Amino acid sequence: MVDLVSAGFDAAAGDPLGGCEVTPAGYAHMTHMLMPLAEGKIVLVLEGGYSLESTSKSALACVRVLMGEPPGPLDPWRLYASEPTVRVVNKVIDVQSKYWKCCRPPSQTMGTMPVQCFLTGRRSESGS
Repeated sequence: MVDLVSAGFDAAAGDPLGGCEVTPAGYAHMTHMLMPLAEGKIVLVLEGGYSLESTSKSALACVRVLMGEPPGPLDPWRLYASEPTVRVVNKVIDVQSKYWKCCRPPSQTMGTMPVQCFLTGRRSESGS
């Protein structure tokens, strides 16, 4: 079995539409984390990305991980999710919680230990 991953690079740093500021190293780490779940059998399918430079750097980082290289270091200034990213992920979690027990609040998991799904973002540089 092979797992297909919709590789939407419109969330990449520098993309004019996404605004999520995911770095190439961030994409590499996500790919690296998915590999054990799929037993290394992953196909990344490009479906988004509107900056050729951002998309190419992010795709290259993912391909390197698929070829066995470790993901590069994460930028310490980007260890926290941006506010737009937090909003999007929490919306996805809300929808997917109907199907995935690990995304349900503890009171709805019927005694199972849920995975921590909800993200908290950092304060913006403006202090708001």
